[in-house]
Amino acid sequence: MTLKQLQPLVATIIAAPVDAGVVKQPIHALVNALEQESGVSSQADMNTSHGTYTEHGVAISPVQAARCSLEPLRTQVFMQGVAAAINDKVHGDKVVHILYAGTGPFATLLLPYLACHPELPVRVTLMDIHQENIEAVKKLVACWHIGHLVSEYVVADATCWQPDAQSRFDIVISETMTALLRREPQVWIFKNLVRYLQAQGVLIPQVVSLRAWLERAKERVLIDEYFRLDKAAAQRLARDDITDIRGELVIPAQHQSDDHFTLTTDIQVYNHCVLSEGQSSLTVPFSVPPHATCLFAGAHVPFHYANPRQADFIFDFPHDKRLAAHTLPSINDCADLGLIYIKRAFAQCLWAKQNQQPRSLSPCDWQGELFLTQALGIPLDIWFANLFNAPDLASFESRLLQCCPALLCPQQVMEMNRQLLAKLHRQNE
Repeated sequence: MTLKQLQPLVATIIAAPVDAGVVKQPIHALVNALEQESGVSSQADMNTSHGTYTEHGVAISPVQAARCSLEPLRTQVFMQGVAAAINDKVHGDKVVHILYAGTGPFATLLLPYLACHPELPVRVTLMDIHQENIEAVKKLVACWHIGHLVSEYVVADATCWQPDAQSRFDIVISETMTALLRREPQVWIFKNLVRYLQAQGVLIPQVVSLRAWLERAKERVLIDEYFRLDKAAAQRLARDDITDIRGELVIPAQHQSDDHFTLTTDIQVYNHCVLSEGQSSLTVPFSVPPHATCLFAGAHVPFHYANPRQADFIFDFPHDKRLAAHTLPSINDCADLGLIYIKRAFAQCLWAKQNQQPRSLSPCDWQGELFLTQALGIPLDIWFANLFNAPDLASFESRLLQCCPALLCPQQVMEMNRQLLAKLHRQNE
C-alpha cells in the first residue's frame, strides 16, 4: 500500500465516531496492508507461532498479536488515543520521546499515524520480546520511510528492561492485556516502565478500571472498584507498595441469593478516548454464578493479584474444599455435541470461578482453547462470554451450537476433533 492509499484510511480511523460499522472496513484494509508489507499474516495457523512465558505473564505470539488488530473499536480507540496524546505533547520543535512496549508485528497503534505525519518532532523506541516482531516492524518503517523517527529497536522483556541512564519518555504505550488484566503482563510492564517516564509523562492506556458488581435481571449493584491501573498506581508498585493489588471486598446489604458476581473492565486510553463494556475483547464482562461463590450480605471477599506465570486476580470466595481432590476431565472427554476439549474447558472455567487450580492443568490448555475457537470460527470475546456466563455444560454447548450450526453434523465434529488433536500433538512435540 502506498502512502497515498494509507493516509485516507488512517484519517478515517482517527476522525470517525466510535462505531464498528463505520471503521470495520478501513481497519481491515489497514491490517491487510500491514500484513502485506510486514510478511506476518493474522490468518496464519497459530500452531506455528508461539507465545513466550515471562515471570509476570504471557507475551502472546506474533500471530495472536496480529489478530488483535482486527478488533475494530479496540484498534480505533487506541489509535485515536495515541494520536491525541502525541498532539498534546508536541510544542514547536521540542522532541517528544515515545516508548512503545509490545509492538507486535505491526506497531498498529503508532506506525500508521507516524507514516502519515513524518514531519512530527518525535523519536520512538520500539520494543518487543519477539525478534520476529521487531523484524516485521523494521520492514514497515522502511516501507513508509520513517526511519528518521526511530531512535532504537529493542528486543527485550518490558517487565525488566532498563534503558540508558539518561533516557526518559514523554509517552509510554503498552497494550499488553486481556480483560480483567489476566494472563498478560500489562501491570508489571507499567510497574517497570513508569520509572522512565517524565514527570509530566503519559501512560497509554491512562486508566484501566476493574470493578465488581452484584448482577441480577436488568440490574447491577456496584460492590467496588477493586483495582485501578494508572500512573499513580504504577508508581506505587514501582516502590514495591502492593496495597493496590490486594484487598477485600464487602458484599453490600442489597445482596440477593440469585445474584451473579460480575467483573467488568473499562479502559480510558487517553482523555476522551475510552473503551467501555462489550466494545472489545478487552472489556467483555465475566460473571460467576451464585452457586460458585456462596456470597451473602456482609461477606468479606479477600483478593490479590497472582502471577503463576499467568497474571490474574484471585478472589477467595466461600467454596467447597472438596474440589481440591478433583482433576480436570481428559482432553478426549466429550459431552453431548461429541466435541473434544469442551468438557475440559468448561471444568477449567468452573475451577477459575472457585479460585482454585486443578492438579491436572496443562501449559497447553490455553493453546487448546485458542485452537478450538479457531476451528469453530468463534471470536475469543464471544467464547469467553459464553463460557463464563453459562450456568452448566449443557447451556454452554447450546450457546456454541447457536454460534456454530456445523456442530449438528457428526462428520464436521469428527473433522474438528481430528484437527484439534493434530495441532495439540504438534504443540507438544
